[in-house]
Amino acid sequence: MGIVVGLGIAVVSAGAAIERPAGLTTSLRAGADLRTCAVGLHAVFPAYDPVNHYLYVSNQFAGNISVVKSVCTVFATIPLPSRSQPLGGAFDPVNNLVYVTDYALDRVYAISGTTIVQTINSSTFRCPQAPIFDPAGGVIVVPNSCGSTISLINATGSVTGTVPVGSGPISIGYDPHTSTLLVANSGSDTVTVLGAANFTVLANTGVGTEPIAVAFDPVDELDYVTSGTGSNVTALNGWGGSHASIALKKPGTSGTQDIGWDQSQLAIYVADYANNVSVIQGLAVAQSIKLPVGTAPGGIEYDPFNGELYVTSLSGDVLYAIG
Repeated sequence: MGIVVGLGIAVVSAGAAIERPAGLTTSLRAGADLRTCAVGLHAVFPAYDPVNHYLYVSNQFAGNISVVKSVCTVFATIPLPSRSQPLGGAFDPVNNLVYVTDYALDRVYAISGTTIVQTINSSTFRCPQAPIFDPAGGVIVVPNSCGSTISLINATGSVTGTVPVGSGPISIGYDPHTSTLLVANSGSDTVTVLGAANFTVLANTGVGTEPIAVAFDPVDELDYVTSGTGSNVTALNGWGGSHASIALKKPGTSGTQDIGWDQSQLAIYVADYANNVSVIQGLAVAQSIKLPVGTAPGGIEYDPFNGELYVTSLSGDVLYAIG
């Protein structure tokens, strides 16, 4: 899940008017330059390594991880133990490792390049899903979707503790302007807001049904939350204050899935089950990209090195690169 930080923009307070800064113009992706590469079955949340410029695609039903470089070129496949179901990953800039969760075996793999250098087991893991690196706390944060906690992994691979959140946490967003973590709780239809440095619960905010993913927009200073069973995206500030519910122009019958920030386009991209990728700027849907029928797009990740937006397919074994 793509997050870009460090633009030095002031924090938006709840209820403040949203206005894009003058002079920020973009030429939005239209989907005309669409390339594909074969990965494993039911590719879920991808993760980007900015050091090696690799994309790690978790293939849940294939039980392996595809490693992608250049423009949609799969150059390695990382095998996992029998019955594995990799779900998502996150890059840790402290040790330059990528951490990938295993939903079925309740473990996390630390990967360097194309090699698993550590397998982390913990009784705190319960169906772990899409992790994130928390720069304020210096840890990898893992949501436990079969429970109501997140687990914290330090740079040595030790689980240092858990934090209670809502029911069924799926993924986590980081807001650098408020230094908060926003946890999408699919089971309780809420977002739990935590202090990123001390993990104190600051708020529990109701959002759309079955929130799945969170992405931060550094231009509009908003955090966007998708709805797994709805056709809308909720815009929040970093403290959990609600700004708006954004209805997609071409709603998916089974809901919105992953979401990511594209720094080159200054836009939020949202995948839904109806084969659309919607483009949001501020509180408006700017356009919609139609993917091939049967795609069921799931995960989104931006590759700043190649300027590509990657979208995974939940129904097949294809990765899409939108130039």
